[in-house]
Amino acid sequence: MTHEAAIKVKEMRKNGIFFVIDALRYDIFSDLDAARALAPNMCVLADQGAVRRAVANAPATQFVMPSLVSQTYPLDYGGYNSGIRTRPRSYAEQLQELGYSTQMMASCTQLGITHGYERGFDGLHTAQDCRLILGHFLERQLAYEIERWQSGKISDAEAIKIISAPMEDLLNAVSSVTEGDRGRIWPDKLRRINEKVARDCLSEVDLLHSEPLTVFKKIYSIPPILYWRYLGKVRPSPSYIWYRLKEALRWRTANLLAKLEFPFIPLLHFETKADEIMDGVCEFVRNSRGPWSIHLHLMDVHDFRSIARPMHAARRLRYLPRWLKARAKGQTDRRFGYDSALMFVDQEFGKVLTTLRETGNLDQVVVMVTGDHAYHDAGSPRPRQNIALRTHFEDIDIPMVLFGADRTVSDIGMLDSMGINATYLEALEVPAHESFKGRSAFTDGREAIISESAGSGNSDVENKDLYFTVSTDQYRMMTVLKGSELEVFKLYDRSEDPKELNNIVDDPGKIEIINTFIGYIERERGEILSMRGYNRKAIA
Repeated sequence: MTHEAAIKVKEMRKNGIFFVIDALRYDIFSDLDAARALAPNMCVLADQGAVRRAVANAPATQFVMPSLVSQTYPLDYGGYNSGIRTRPRSYAEQLQELGYSTQMMASCTQLGITHGYERGFDGLHTAQDCRLILGHFLERQLAYEIERWQSGKISDAEAIKIISAPMEDLLNAVSSVTEGDRGRIWPDKLRRINEKVARDCLSEVDLLHSEPLTVFKKIYSIPPILYWRYLGKVRPSPSYIWYRLKEALRWRTANLLAKLEFPFIPLLHFETKADEIMDGVCEFVRNSRGPWSIHLHLMDVHDFRSIARPMHAARRLRYLPRWLKARAKGQTDRRFGYDSALMFVDQEFGKVLTTLRETGNLDQVVVMVTGDHAYHDAGSPRPRQNIALRTHFEDIDIPMVLFGADRTVSDIGMLDSMGINATYLEALEVPAHESFKGRSAFTDGREAIISESAGSGNSDVENKDLYFTVSTDQYRMMTVLKGSELEVFKLYDRSEDPKELNNIVDDPGKIEIINTFIGYIERERGEILSMRGYNRKAIA
């Protein structure tokens, strides 16, 4: 192909928006007439495109993001501790290789800054609170190793080898977060927060080099959410007692309110809202030539109960009359807080659609709207469970809304997070990498979907209990791998019991189904099972 021909092919490629609304549930789009009352702008895409039910490969952002951006299972490559750093390829790298301008615009702190999610992106415009990035990293990754060190399971030398390198990587990454263009969409308050944390991380690197065990003791004794206050200090200042009491009160209050299903919860981190991100998206669309692809990930819906920005929460009351009307018509049974956050996101997304029309891009864009996982807190027929057990319909059933594809979506088979990403790339006519496991919605999909995790905290695939849920159109089965033994503890017939309330795992008539589903796990996750010394014992 000549250089001129290559340029022409590049110019003919469609642009794309891969829009992840954190905690978006499928039941929003299961009835488009009902959905129009809450999300009319996204329904424009659905009416002219396609909607499919999909099942997330895990029930939480940290767990599922590798599947959504690298088309690999959450527990592949040693688990999700390091995001996609050890995964062969990200979907953005595939796009970048074909000449796409790739942009990440997100308010999702879970994406981290040392997890490799920036791979393949030309532009990073991520509004993340560095205090929370630091706290999440300590709590979900290092706390597990620190506890092993404190309990004597690993020596000082082993702890230094295991803990120091990832800790230093994080501190260095946070210290440089204010450089370049990453902070272009930051509100002023977030900028002040991140600049302070970035400066203090440099002092903590020096301390880690000179006194690593002192740093480890700090990690062990200081709550992760408060650690940022004592970066670079050998020991906490006297004010620590006050902040510790204050955080203990906040934590207990938040947990009590969550247990009582109170509509508001106090969160400490600074939240960047959809309007602050969408302005940047519109600016990019107006000023960019194609082909381009935007990865857009917003947290508004997930954080619908937060009152960290009370004026924003109060402004969502304007949606109450429209929501009450939809409720009276039976168009929603979800909580107002959740639906109103979605209504706000939809309103702001309408600005992007308007910009696409005004710039003549609407006919030359593929838009994928989906969730990383669903959300119990929007409404559920059961009490809130441990994160490892949240694999019911309200936790992992997510939508795929596709607009702008020149191909017809199949209604055969099952679709998962990996398949959603595969569909986006295929709609843009971007070839898959050899490591990608996704099966797109243009194919016959999968017979069954596996959702998996190691529960909260560190994803130690070799030692922790591992949870596998198998979903088909009719059944959902939940299992746990303890040591080398796979235990089946729940089974639901979704056709007879759509709310998944009647556990039929002990029904003798379902033994064949259970064994078939175990076979799915063996086929898809055989490498992990083999590593754990698994030896199948058929249920009889």
